[in-house]
Amino acid sequence: MYHTPKRLEIDGLDKLLRITGAMLVDYEHAWKTEMMRRALAAYCRQDGARFPCRHLSRIAKHRNRYYAYLADEAGTLAVYRIGSESSFKRKAKRWPKAIEEGSSPV
Repeated sequence: MYHTPKRLEIDGLDKLLRITGAMLVDYEHAWKTEMMRRALAAYCRQDGARFPCRHLSRIAKHRNRYYAYLADEAGTLAVYRIGSESSFKRKAKRWPKAIEEGSSPV
């Protein structure tokens, strides 16, 4: 006689997958919020005269690189390249035009 391990119930596995998915969404939102906060702080330190619009500014991804794009109704205010998950680079001198057009949001 041998012992067979108890199988996980499908409902329990589905619940675990939903919770894990929700945690990943929360983590992504927190990361984007932190990167935008850092971009705003850097912009203000560099004597940013105009205040970026919340609805036009965003984190964008282009060719596996992330950028913090700050803009207002008049256009682009600043673009910062995000190095790694927590590394924040200085203001970009050049950036992909696809970021300005809004075709590459994350």
